[in-house]
Amino acid sequence: MLRLTSVILLSAALVAGYAVSAAEQPTHSQAKRPSYLDTSLYGGGDGLSKKTAVIVKARAEYAGVRSEYVWIASRYPGSKPISQKLTARDEHGRNYNVITVRTSGGAKIVLWFDVSAMYR
Repeated sequence: MLRLTSVILLSAALVAGYAVSAAEQPTHSQAKRPSYLDTSLYGGGDGLSKKTAVIVKARAEYAGVRSEYVWIASRYPGSKPISQKLTARDEHGRNYNVITVRTSGGAKIVLWFDVSAMYR
């Protein structure tokens, strides 16, 4: 009887311990989201001009374009893209994606992304 009670208590402790561990795990909504401040993904400036373009560090085109929109959503929550164009390579061998967005406040802004890493 003592052995059965020990097994039941041990089982209960393991289940309770698992429940606590599971409760401590972040939910999907609490998981770390990419941010425009993440220097492993982005460099450069604020993107408001060619000179201060956001440098996209992704090398794959799909990942790079996706990261531009993640940057925009992080920096300008609620904004909506209006247009996007890829510039020809400039005299310095740089390519830029120029994305025009409407902010949640109604302002229209043009953002410059240096995407040269994707085209090397």
